[in-house]
Amino acid sequence: MIAKFEQAQSPEEVDELVALLADWLERVGEPNLVERFRAWITLVVAQRFGSAGLELELKLRKEEEGKMTTLIERSRKWGEELNRQWLEKGITQGIERGRVEGERELVQRLAVRRFGQDSAEQLVPVLEAISDPERIAAVADAVLECETAEEFMARATEVAGE
Repeated sequence: MIAKFEQAQSPEEVDELVALLADWLERVGEPNLVERFRAWITLVVAQRFGSAGLELELKLRKEEEGKMTTLIERSRKWGEELNRQWLEKGITQGIERGRVEGERELVQRLAVRRFGQDSAEQLVPVLEAISDPERIAAVADAVLECETAEEFMARATEVAGE
């Protein structure tokens, strides 16, 4: 059972294992084992899911008291909460990546209009090295502030190296 918990790949697998463990512990009738397994499972979840698992454990511990059946409910809540957190994090990261990519494309278009296609093509690897929106904005400012393509590329390269 311990090995299966250690190898579980998803919150759903943990949920199934908790249910099996709860049935076994109920048949054995050892209340001390319930607490020991609860502590161990909490440790496994905290290690597997990092601080999110630990925070979730503390939050859910306040909501229930001592029975193994509540551990089954808790594992389901862990799965639901962690899946929601991962989804929200993924959406946020996707939005940020899209925004950064859009800013890069805009700077690229400005560079084409101001300095020509060759300079804009040289700019591609420079922009790809920048993920901070503020630094991308600094390159956009350089499009407007620089007089020559050479001056612009030097400034863009300097911003990318910061």
